[in-house]
Amino acid sequence: MYMTNFDSTDFIWDTCIEFLYNKELYAESLSQLLKEHNAKKILDCSCGTGFPAIQLKKKGFDLTCSDLSERMLKRFKNNMQRESLSIPFHKLSWTELNSFFNTKFDAVLCRGCSLPYCVSWEKDSVDLDKARKEIFASLQNMHDILEENGLLYLDLSPRESHSPLNTTFIHNFGSKKIDNQTVSVNWKIHHFLEESKRIWNANVLVKESKKTFSMSFEAYYLRHSELLSMLKKIGFKKIFPYFEVEGENTYDVFLAVK
Repeated sequence: MYMTNFDSTDFIWDTCIEFLYNKELYAESLSQLLKEHNAKKILDCSCGTGFPAIQLKKKGFDLTCSDLSERMLKRFKNNMQRESLSIPFHKLSWTELNSFFNTKFDAVLCRGCSLPYCVSWEKDSVDLDKARKEIFASLQNMHDILEENGLLYLDLSPRESHSPLNTTFIHNFGSKKIDNQTVSVNWKIHHFLEESKRIWNANVLVKESKKTFSMSFEAYYLRHSELLSMLKKIGFKKIFPYFEVEGENTYDVFLAVK
């Protein structure tokens, strides 16, 4: 990675990825999972800055990517160029997927606990009713662009964070060297159960410059049970909650087969 434009969402997320995953192990595990489902043609519809799409491309998968954030896509493009790779990418919301693509995919990836932020990423607030409706419409679009027996891979915050006894979570990920700079990451997540609202605060501290870079976004508090209900209502014939993927250290994975 390259550490420029520090005070931006793409920099902060790109840095967080270095702490959230064992990148090599995760990419290999995800690759094996896709192969088990005979998935060759993949849409990463929350590609962000390019992990793990770049790694999957190197492993021979036919990748297409999309994201709604111009900042993320700009860094994704730069990250691809550094790896001498070319992956087609598009600036799209999830509710545009079915109308935009005239082809079907073997697998759709929506990772990084992205789904709850469908209407609020890089915005100051969230319309909770609009978010709930758009989450359902997004899942419907993901379903519709899959081949028969195609695989949907998505994730959410872990089970323990969906207990009514726990509403605030602090994650200190420690520090590591990135591009010869000592970087530490910490998160604070608040769940407001009655409002169905989630607030995520992320902070990245660069030791050498003594600067902290932060972002904070509101989102719809999507419970696991509500997600499963939506997937069933849409018509996925097989749903696998809490699927374990090696190298995934933060989120609970859900698989659904069309």
